[in-house]
Amino acid sequence: MTLGVERVARMNADGTTRFSELISGLYELSQFSLASKFYVASAKQGERDALEEGVIVTSDSPALEVRLKAASATVNGVVVDSQGRPDPLVRVLLIPDVSSGTRYRVGMLRTDTIDQNGHFELDGLVPGRYLAFAATDMNVEYADFHDVTWIDPEFLSRFRNRGVSVTVEDNKSVHLDLELLK
Repeated sequence: MTLGVERVARMNADGTTRFSELISGLYELSQFSLASKFYVASAKQGERDALEEGVIVTSDSPALEVRLKAASATVNGVVVDSQGRPDPLVRVLLIPDVSSGTRYRVGMLRTDTIDQNGHFELDGLVPGRYLAFAATDMNVEYADFHDVTWIDPEFLSRFRNRGVSVTVEDNKSVHLDLELLK
């Protein structure tokens, strides 16, 4: 779990962790590095929704409770070019489909690179509605191999209306064949 930009903590065997030497203030929960079949179901600090409102750190702030769920969704599929060939430089991107009412949450910006046969697989997905894209000129930054932390706004403005809509549910796998965007 990352709190702010530089704070990382490992979970203890009893499911707890402790951050120390934090400066008082408001922190955003921006990334969770989890095993592939898990997603963050909720994060509460007292009555606050810490996923939506952030985490308040003071000398007497309430504990942060993060609940994980082991029922994540998977999207897999194939990407080929107009001649039916895979391109090893293709990235697949999933973003929340905010036009459908899905709100952005931690863990909903995901990416994968296709293999030599054009296959991709993204697991550990938060249930919801997404837009999927496949492109070679996609400029994204990611914290680990799949979790996206930044997407080039120019890419989104060029291709947002060409994203393929996909809905994922707990413990479900969705197969999605994508067309390479040019």
